[in-house]
Amino acid sequence: MTAALSGRYPPAGGWTTDDLDVMSDDGQRRELLDGALIMAPSPTAAHQTIAGRLMVALEEDCPDEFDVTQGVEVRISQRRSFNPDVLVTTAVAAARRTSRYEPH
Repeated sequence: MTAALSGRYPPAGGWTTDDLDVMSDDGQRRELLDGALIMAPSPTAAHQTIAGRLMVALEEDCPDEFDVTQGVEVRISQRRSFNPDVLVTTAVAAARRTSRYEPH
């Protein structure tokens, strides 16, 4: 769902990650798909159970050069940003990450 936020409407050309940076941290999960702002509802208990089990299974089988995490923002570009339920990255990328992952 694309949404205007707090009386703000999409800028010409759509939302960017710069816009995400200045939005209040109110606990809402916001993602960008080609400049469209997507606000996902809270996940269900079943969804969280499945994501948790998947994370545990991946963690058990991942070689040491990989890291398994959850709920971390991944910025693909200025107009694409996602918060995957489960994420596998290289350990090197995990070590240099601050609050989100960005392409390098």
